[in-house]
Amino acid sequence: MDNIMKQRLKLEQKKAKIVIEEAKRKIRERKARTRYLIALQGLSC
Repeated sequence: MDNIMKQRLKLEQKKAKIVIEEAKRKIRERKARTRYLIALQGLSC
């Protein structure tokens, strides 16, 4: 029974880590897109 609880805890931690990594990835993508748009605007001047 104790082993099952440990496995569940590990799985929940893995899921949380994936969620955090996904959020970080989205932030990186948003920043890259923003930089790209700023660069495009600079070229059009």
